[in-house]
Amino acid sequence: TNWSGSRAVVALPAGAGTCLGDLLLSRQPTPVEVKLPPSPNGTNTAGDVTASTPYWDGCSTIVSQVGSQVTWTNFRCSAPCWLEEFQCGTPRVWTYCRSWGNFSGTISGNRLIGTQIETFEAISGNSRYSVSAEVEYDLQRN
Repeated sequence: TNWSGSRAVVALPAGAGTCLGDLLLSRQPTPVEVKLPPSPNGTNTAGDVTASTPYWDGCSTIVSQVGSQVTWTNFRCSAPCWLEEFQCGTPRVWTYCRSWGNFSGTISGNRLIGTQIETFEAISGNSRYSVSAEVEYDLQRN
């Protein structure tokens, strides 16, 4: 099924007060389109999750729907992470590697709201730190 809406960082379980953490929290919600494989109620369906973001290219998951509860688990992508650049306060440029945890959400009518944890490993030379971000999805069925 096809869904569209937005996703936004709503909390930082780890990494609050860091430059990358502050940057992630300051971002406006971004539009997202998600295509989930059909999942008959009460069963698990393996398939691809695609979205209008380059970071999900080549990703697959197992989608499960039981009643109004939807999860996608075992989120695996052809690339183990994606590197992006960001800059904090100093002229030094950082990169981060992003990876994903499980998604858990609830369908109510044509709306799907849920959260997923994204983990970021910020890297600049020998300096590193991790940020864990709770990302909320607010989607409508197309």
